[in-house]
Amino acid sequence: MYHGNPLQLEEHISRLKKGAKKLYIEADNTQEEIFRAANDLIEANGTMDGTIRVTITRGGKKRGLSFEPNEEPNLVITTGNYIPYPENLYRYGMQGIVVEMRRNNFSPLVSLKTLNFLEGVLALEEARKKGGQEGIFMNLEGNLCEGTISNIFWINSGTVYTPHISCGLVPGIVRGTVIKLCREQGLHVEEVREGISVLWEADEAFLTNSLMEVMPLVKVNNRKIGSGIPGKTTRFIRGVYRKFINENT
Repeated sequence: MYHGNPLQLEEHISRLKKGAKKLYIEADNTQEEIFRAANDLIEANGTMDGTIRVTITRGGKKRGLSFEPNEEPNLVITTGNYIPYPENLYRYGMQGIVVEMRRNNFSPLVSLKTLNFLEGVLALEEARKKGGQEGIFMNLEGNLCEGTISNIFWINSGTVYTPHISCGLVPGIVRGTVIKLCREQGLHVEEVREGISVLWEADEAFLTNSLMEVMPLVKVNNRKIGSGIPGKTTRFIRGVYRKFINENT
């Protein structure tokens, strides 16, 4: 959130409720109720620039895998302080590492944002041990997928590319917003299925999520992307997204 105002909370809640429905969690809270509770918590905690997390669980149940009848889901909302990413990362860019683990693009769970984040935890640790700041997943078919905590974009000859959702990725809220903003600015955007080589052939690349916003990606596996420094189109898109934030918070 920025200045005490959650950015795109409605979109986050909508994705949450759709995900809960796919997991057969009958969340009765309306979007308006969740939105009101979230804003009440922000005011009570006095959080200005920070994070907000809205979580729905199935609720208490006996041991076992089967669903219990008349389960009452739990809604949990938390806020926290936010330490921004270092400005040097935006100035010089991040390095990504292609991790050994693959995303299962055939799994119905892969596109859901859940508390089951162990794959991401292990993959990010692998990337950091190899000198990177972000791990990059391929899928079972060898297509570029996503980062452990981010969505990925690259730019070639003026066109902005990002992996298609069928590659097995979480459709990030910022990802969708950046696609929309790019098109509004006259940039051509394509969602594609490609291997890792497209990054090394690209002019520029960047990562997105709600906390890093738009982050330049300048190397993958110690190989430069383009000139190896944040490119002008990436800087332009970051500026457009920052303007979007300022206008909506």
